[in-house]
Amino acid sequence: NRAASSHSLSWPKSEFPIKLYAMLQLAEDIPEFSQAVKWLPHGRAFRVIDKDIFMRQVVPVFFNQTKILSFNRQLYLWEFRRIGRGNEQVWYHKNFLRGMPESME
Repeated sequence: NRAASSHSLSWPKSEFPIKLYAMLQLAEDIPEFSQAVKWLPHGRAFRVIDKDIFMRQVVPVFFNQTKILSFNRQLYLWEFRRIGRGNEQVWYHKNFLRGMPESME
């Protein structure tokens, strides 16, 4: 994926929430990413729409995980809560808000 590879070196290797936030911001601008993951309209949670595309094209740009369960484990370690039902991957954290990266501190 050319879009993903062109951005892989421009993001700092930093703490998980900062990389997660950067990933979601970038997904708003790259169609291949937004097909896989995006903020919910209210900006207080995000959804993994297509797990396969997400793990194959998006996650490798930002993280070392290769399995969705490993990625989910990282979310739990950082106290994100899964609020989707069944197989739905919707994640929430009270300090993780679109447009407010300072709220992560």
